Amino acid sequence: MCNRYISSISRVIIYQILIRPILTYVAPVLWNLGAAEAENLRKFERNSLRTVLFLHRSYESQFLHRVSNTILYNKANITRIDNFIIKLTRDYFASTQSSYNDSIKGFSTPDPILTSTTINTGYIQPEAFILHDRLGIIQDYMNIPILMHWKRHSANNRIPPSYAHMMQNTQNFIYNTTIPNRDKSDIQRLHNKYFWLDDTAAHIINLKRRLGILDTRPHRKRKKNF
Repeated sequence: MCNRYISSISRVIIYQILIRPILTYVAPVLWNLGAAEAENLRKFERNSLRTVLFLHRSYESQFLHRVSNTILYNKANITRIDNFIIKLTRDYFASTQSSYNDSIKGFSTPDPILTSTTINTGYIQPEAFILHDRLGIIQDYMNIPILMHWKRHSANNRIPPSYAHMMQNTQNFIYNTTIPNRDKSDIQRLHNKYFWLDDTAAHIINLKRRLGILDTRPHRKRKKNF
């Protein structure tokens, strides 16, 4: 993978084919990773990309300082791994509605009472992703995966109650939240297949406004289960 006779694009593709699937094969569970665990994944990916792109130390600093993470990801032109996990999770839950298995199909309509109970205990079901993604707790309007930057103790893994609560307690955000250009401009969650997302929610409106998108499509209607 580090062969200099292979183009940089090919080396990145090899990483995406061989390494990333191993790191993200349980994506519908990984969305609730704590900040420290998520940072371990981010660090592993950065080290992998530095190796395949030969971008360790910058020439401008006379090889004293590392190439910035932003330059690294923009050179690789791939979605950062935490945002990639969120995209995989969205696609998974969007596909559950078309399943012939009633148990799997039930994931698309999580029980709000049971979900609120498990949230308070910290033992959170994977399908709770749907409710929290709707509230903007998973990813904000800048496409920053804010939940994976939110400081939580391993003995108290409760999710913040709202986006507003997170913005009022920004001291709980840890690690660098700068994301690459590809993530900043990503519009995947505006797709209609994500039935649980609300086009009238503030974070979705702000996302469209930031990207200069005038959406004339009918709004996604709120499901009764929500």
